[in-house]
Amino acid sequence: MKVKLKDLAQMCGVDASTVSRAIKNDPRISKETTERVQEVARKMGYQPNLAARLLKQGHSHIFWFVVPALGTSIDWKIAERASIAAAQKGYDTAIAVHHGRQQDFDRLIDNMGSGLAAGAVINRRDIKDVSSVRRLLEMNFPVVFIDVPVTSVDVTVISSDNMAAASGLVERCLKEGVEEFIVLFARDKNPVELQRYNGVVQAATAAGIPVVDASPGGEGWKKLMDGQTRIGVLASSQDVVQDFLAENLQLFNDKQLVSGCFDDWQGEPSPSEKVIVAVQDYDGMADAALDHLFAALDGSASRPEPILPIAEYQVLNGRF
Repeated sequence: MKVKLKDLAQMCGVDASTVSRAIKNDPRISKETTERVQEVARKMGYQPNLAARLLKQGHSHIFWFVVPALGTSIDWKIAERASIAAAQKGYDTAIAVHHGRQQDFDRLIDNMGSGLAAGAVINRRDIKDVSSVRRLLEMNFPVVFIDVPVTSVDVTVISSDNMAAASGLVERCLKEGVEEFIVLFARDKNPVELQRYNGVVQAATAAGIPVVDASPGGEGWKKLMDGQTRIGVLASSQDVVQDFLAENLQLFNDKQLVSGCFDDWQGEPSPSEKVIVAVQDYDGMADAALDHLFAALDGSASRPEPILPIAEYQVLNGRF
């Protein structure tokens, strides 16, 4: 049975406030009483309620980074950068993973509201309902979202200019002689995918270059490649591009491929002749997120501009 503060007070013959102060070595409590209370607490296995203590103090000195997974660049690179900046101001960081599951996300939000964090940076990718965050906002709990836009809750979102970034991919592919684009953005999955799709379509249409959406897995796009020799294949991630090319490799034997994606590309570009990667400004996003949290806590920083340009475009050449 868990020992509570009132149980210790009864055993020691003092009130609960005296026990609470003695546990924390409050100088207002005599040395004799403090030692007696702490000795009884040790014998009874008493554990103080950390959440209640932090809540009473106002906030802890821990920022939470809530992410969908640990394997993507945008999550771990931003967390790494922000943790360094937080440490310089005396704050620690903790990473919590929601795995794209709604119940895990909501539970993490509830835990933050119990006083276990000073603020949070959240990537809600693959989470549709973020209404649980409203309770944190009502408590004036500092929250900033990164990457995926949020419209259902009035909260700051730090993200890249995805339409402009996708347009930049198109422009660089056109310089490589691309005559047609095959796009693999999951437009129904989240707003980022839709923004990137729209950016590609807008830029390609302006240049008079056809765009074929192959993301649903239909067969119509295959016929539209007839007569084109230099094809651009664009998606948000390397995995999506490579899976698509592996599945349809025989159809590209007589084609020259230029692939494009976001954030990073591991290994050789093959079978693509070139790969163009739009790298997001991780450092800028992390700095903006921390600026927002510190501004909310003590007004020490200005409110950040939430939309950031792409940091750079990298071009990888294949072996031929």
